Amino acid sequence: MGVLVGGEVLYMIKKESSNPFRMSGQVEKKLPAHCTALGKVLLSGLSVEELGKAIDNAPHLEAFSINSIATLRELKRHLVKVRQTGLAFDDEELNSGAVRLAGPVREYRGRIIAAISISFPKHRIVPGKLEAFKALLSAACLDFSRQLGYQSPVVLEVQS
Repeated sequence: MGVLVGGEVLYMIKKESSNPFRMSGQVEKKLPAHCTALGKVLLSGLSVEELGKAIDNAPHLEAFSINSIATLRELKRHLVKVRQTGLAFDDEELNSGAVRLAGPVREYRGRIIAAISISFPKHRIVPGKLEAFKALLSAACLDFSRQLGYQSPVVLEVQS
């Protein structure tokens, strides 16, 4: 779980996998928000003005790999997708061989205040399993958000 501090993600809590192959990450470490799934979820909750301040209106962002988002324009396009799906994906944008999936934690007014992510070694991703992890992550984020007083919008079905 992480929170946004300026244009960086501050990692607050970490739960280790019981799997023999583990991905390292450090609590209290900061990483650039534009190239992590956690960061992209957190940035997706910002207004245009807040995003500009968080990224310092930089036209070019630091690239950590060939998959990194490198321009503010590309980041803005990507954040639209994150807002639509409610999840962000990091496909080796920060570390080679590592992929991450993240979702938002919302406070009672609906504002994104934190994000939760799951990290995987890329070679272990199985398409069907990834969809199952997306559903589990979304449910965990919603559960955590509800504990903070968030009430998800009611979707009314139109009967024909």
